[in-house]
Amino acid sequence: MESDMSGMKFSTALIHGGVHEDGGTGSVNVPIYQTSTYAQENIGGVPKWEYSRTGNPTRAALESLIAELESGAAGFAFASGLAAETAVLSLFESGDHILLSENVYGGTFRLMDKIFKNFGITFSLADTTDAAAFEAAFTPQTKAILIESPANPLLTVTDIAAVAEIAHRHGALVIVDNTFMTPYLQKPLTLGADVVLHSATKYLGGHSDLVAGLVVVKDASLAERLAFIQNSTGGVLAPFDSFLLIRGIRTLAVRMDRHALNAEKIARHLAAHPAVRKVYYPGLETAQGHAIQEKQAKNGGAMVSFELAPERDIKKFFPALRVVTLAESLGGVESLVCHPATMTHAAIPKETREAVGITDGYLPLTVLNMLALMLGAFLTWHIAYRLRGLAFGAKVLLLSTLNPIYYVSVFWVYSNTLSVPFMMALLDLAVTIYSSKSPLIRFIGGISFSITFIFAYFIRPTAVIPVIALVFCVFCYRGRLFAKETLINQRFPKIWD
Repeated sequence: MESDMSGMKFSTALIHGGVHEDGGTGSVNVPIYQTSTYAQENIGGVPKWEYSRTGNPTRAALESLIAELESGAAGFAFASGLAAETAVLSLFESGDHILLSENVYGGTFRLMDKIFKNFGITFSLADTTDAAAFEAAFTPQTKAILIESPANPLLTVTDIAAVAEIAHRHGALVIVDNTFMTPYLQKPLTLGADVVLHSATKYLGGHSDLVAGLVVVKDASLAERLAFIQNSTGGVLAPFDSFLLIRGIRTLAVRMDRHALNAEKIARHLAAHPAVRKVYYPGLETAQGHAIQEKQAKNGGAMVSFELAPERDIKKFFPALRVVTLAESLGGVESLVCHPATMTHAAIPKETREAVGITDGYLPLTVLNMLALMLGAFLTWHIAYRLRGLAFGAKVLLLSTLNPIYYVSVFWVYSNTLSVPFMMALLDLAVTIYSSKSPLIRFIGGISFSITFIFAYFIRPTAVIPVIALVFCVFCYRGRLFAKETLINQRFPKIWD
């Protein structure tokens, strides 16, 4: 039974929109028409159903529903979000240019860069949050813009109405990926967009049990072109998955309300946490584009992105999670987390990712750790060299690198813990300096020791460092005794001579 959404509130339309009953049996759920073909009465006719690539009643019910929810002219269901995007991009031809928002899903970038570029369709990235910079990126060949708002993964907000006005002035179509918001929170077609995309795998499906993509277009001419592409390329959604997706959409309102409520609480908690460097969530008053988000969407949505503080170990963070699961995708009833630089956005070149703020996260820490090891080794050699010459410095450096603590330090470098490499530097300094008979060298070494200790303490203020430092201070007071009692000194009694 076809619905009439006029006068219905959105939450009601989720349940009663599209084709919500079976006319033949009265079933309140649309049946799964698990068939590839349909019997025809005679040749030469134009039957409503002929082949399930061209049309299927279960898929048609879904397509009708999403078109109504997005306030569009027609909807189209595909086997995945990228299949849907591929169909939309197939509207263009060789020589055309497409503008992408610079903060874009990695799969979209890969599709343009590795597939459609081969067909002569070019693209470039533009900052859609800056109207002047965005308009300057247009060329005479620009035929469309493809944006996300909020964008994946930094949740930058674009004024859809503003960029749509600019794009239409240049004769370009406006394509909006509305996956993160869904039509419950934001309706791009009412803001000036021409085409809306969804990875329906996410919030629309809502249960992490299907893969699907949806497209809604604003006018009949686009609908006719896209219907031809859908039938010709054949990346359609199967009947059973169409049924599951309809079922998921029925509960979209109650799920998104709770998702958004939880997301805001988590964002505010993370924003106040000392282990977090920065939080990205459009619902926060301090967020980029917060005022625009309030104007064009119901709330800040259900996605939260954040960066750990530089001294935090990202390789330890993910294994330590208990309730939240490390996985690609989003929008299910479970909470998921991912690392964009190595997962969803790995297809985007590193320099492009970093230019828009999508960093690898843990690489800067690794560089700092290697510098810490080098610093410790250099200080050890330099003081030993100043103490008794080049040969003695080389011996001390060799012994320090043979020390098992050095190898423990190397292991911790690749686990991104700064304190242990610095402790290695402290131990090397202690072994070298406290063995000296010269009060001057002990004094110089003590200053170097203190500087290294302070640096280590402020980078990782754990309880272990002050305790070890206290022990070293005792050794410093009894320097000669420490040197004589070490295993090295007992085994190699002449090494210090």
